[in-house]
Amino acid sequence: LGQFSKFIQPGYHRYNATANPVTNVYVSAYAGSGHYVIVAINAGAAAVSQTFNIQNAAVTAMTPWQTTSSGGLQAQSPVSVSSNSFTYSLPAQSITTFVQ
Repeated sequence: LGQFSKFIQPGYHRYNATANPVTNVYVSAYAGSGHYVIVAINAGAAAVSQTFNIQNAAVTAMTPWQTTSSGGLQAQSPVSVSSNSFTYSLPAQSITTFVQ
């Protein structure tokens, strides 16, 4: 629940995202107040390398916040966004929220 309540603020809007891009991966996207948020859930038993494409926004970096079976909500190193796209390895049984 913290992945959503910490980063998605009142007034944000949910945007179209491929809800289930690969088996066991679920994605939703939000925007508001000039910020963009992507929530990715990997319900599977293995890590998944997932590509995210951002349309109609000028985003240069996203900061992942991750909750895994071995740890609570923790910030990770920022990820560069190039040509409106980035790829990230989602750990097994994790929730990762990308924040701009």
